[in-house]
Amino acid sequence: MTQAARGAHRLPVPEPALYSCQCGPWWCGSVSNYTMAAGRWKQARLMLWKNWLFSVRSWKTTLLQLLAPLLFLLLVTGLSYLPQGLENVLNPPVTPLGTLPRCKAWNGKPCISLIAFGFDLDASVDFFNVTELDKSNKDCVTNIMTNFSRATGLSMNTNSMNTTADIHLVLSKSELKEIFRVHITTQTVSNYFTQHPNQTQAAVMFFECSVDHQNKSASKLNYTILYNSTRALAFEQIVLGSPNKPDGRKEIAVLIDSLFLSLVMGSTVTLNVSAASFPLYYQRESVATKQAETATTFLFCAITFQFVMMLYNVVSEKDLKLRQGLKLIGLKDSVYWMTWAVTGLVIAFFLYLNPHDYWLCVSAAVLPQH
Repeated sequence: MTQAARGAHRLPVPEPALYSCQCGPWWCGSVSNYTMAAGRWKQARLMLWKNWLFSVRSWKTTLLQLLAPLLFLLLVTGLSYLPQGLENVLNPPVTPLGTLPRCKAWNGKPCISLIAFGFDLDASVDFFNVTELDKSNKDCVTNIMTNFSRATGLSMNTNSMNTTADIHLVLSKSELKEIFRVHITTQTVSNYFTQHPNQTQAAVMFFECSVDHQNKSASKLNYTILYNSTRALAFEQIVLGSPNKPDGRKEIAVLIDSLFLSLVMGSTVTLNVSAASFPLYYQRESVATKQAETATTFLFCAITFQFVMMLYNVVSEKDLKLRQGLKLIGLKDSVYWMTWAVTGLVIAFFLYLNPHDYWLCVSAAVLPQH
């Protein structure tokens, strides 16, 4: 038999596959870990080269990814120059303090405009261990609240809480117990207002009210105002400066003081009080400051854009059956996704090479210094 004939009958020796071991199990089982790692490394190098060729041939898409930080930075800078809608108020309006308005409950239900209590409360022993005022003090409180009702145009009731009157005056223990329906303790009033919200907008507690016409300086007035301090009301007053829903403290105090002075002096005393805020100056922020404020929104837009483009490339390879073909010749999934992760990190590195301080503020440990 000739040499050519002998070669024709010789079995073909399988060559090692490009991406993985394709030979029979009679020798694949003895492949060392070093050989397997070398095969994975060869796959990774070829896949990275494939990604490089893909980036070069799709240079328009790659250029758009690299310019994404600059484009978003220009967008942020443009937004920074937009007007803020805030102007300096050099001469704030002067608002005279009016009278206590009629109560309008937030839930639309009827509410009491003002509740007045006339008791001598000994706070050192028991805040609600009430002692009724003597007749002269009761008469003083009654006169003040009667004139208060006339000045505000609010009706007043002194008999029962179960009426539609705007002002309720409570001067005896029996009336107080009728309101709270329980024995008066330290937490009674607090619990009552907690369990019955939106039923009154303000209350005033008279501790002492005495008028001395002979020695006017000996006249005494001591009272405490309870007011609504909910966050919604405070926000509207402080932030919006709205006088539509006053808490009533200033109006009640000014009117009670003027009515008490009228009783002491024996003639009508009018207190005209107005209020105005300080001039309001809204600082115009620099462009860099505005960029820093919007960084949380736009700083990682470029990376997000690059991630979306990478997903687009992966889906395109799947549609073109490229990944399926590579797996048929032995490509490992771990190598495939690892190489795409490395490609994404490389592109992200070039994204952050933008020498603008706006991007360098992210982290000094990650970003290059210039």
